[in-house]
Parts: sequence; C-alpha cells; structure tokens
Amino acid sequence: MTGPVFETLSTDETRRRMTDLEEKIKPMTFDVYRRLREASAISAEKDKDLDLYETYAWLIQD
Repeated sequence: MTGPVFETLSTDETRRRMTDLEEKIKPMTFDVYRRLREASAISAEKDKDLDLYETYAWLIQD
C-alpha cells in the first residue's frame, strides 16, 4: 500500500483551482453549500467540493 501523494502548489495555482471550483458550481455559491452542510442537506460530491475549496482558502489565508 502506498502513502498519500502530496502536491506543491503556488498561490496562483491554488487561486486558479478555487476559481475553477467556483465555475463548476455556478449558479450556486459556497455560502449556499455551507448552509446546506449545516442543514445536513448536501450531497457527498458537493461536500467534497466545499472541503477542497475551504482547504485552498486556508492554505493561502484567503
């Protein structure tokens, strides 16, 4: 079994990935996703997208 693979991203690349996620979920927003999560009404895929977006935001302190 192999270990996790880590990837080094620049701030610009991280911001680009955040923008790509924002485009993917349009016309929704991540604020709506957060409200859905709080209400336990979010799908696994949407929850994964929200986790990824929040991780990117944390990494670049945005």
